[in-house]
Amino acid sequence: MLKYIWAFLIVAGLIAGIATGNGEAVSAAVTDGAKTAAELCLSMLGAYALYMGLLGVLDDAGAVKSLARHATAPLKFIFPGLKNQKAKSYIALNMVANFLGMGNAC
Repeated sequence: MLKYIWAFLIVAGLIAGIATGNGEAVSAAVTDGAKTAAELCLSMLGAYALYMGLLGVLDDAGAVKSLARHATAPLKFIFPGLKNQKAKSYIALNMVANFLGMGNAC
């Protein structure tokens, strides 16, 4: 649903810009925005690749699961009614992965 709202807003803005006689400004803004987005992606690529490589090594070494085991104790305060140990371990693993920046890894 949100993608339709964004598409509508973008198309409405383009139409409004062209209808008011600002076609050149709209064209310049679109190309400048695309250029800025591409520059941002390329500038972040190296750091992201390095960070994800280090996190992959941590995951292969078992450090992430070790941190998850230590994170189960605070979960008693957050989820006092949760009795299922397997669910606690999954929640702890997800919390540690999010903390380390690996939110989409689990």
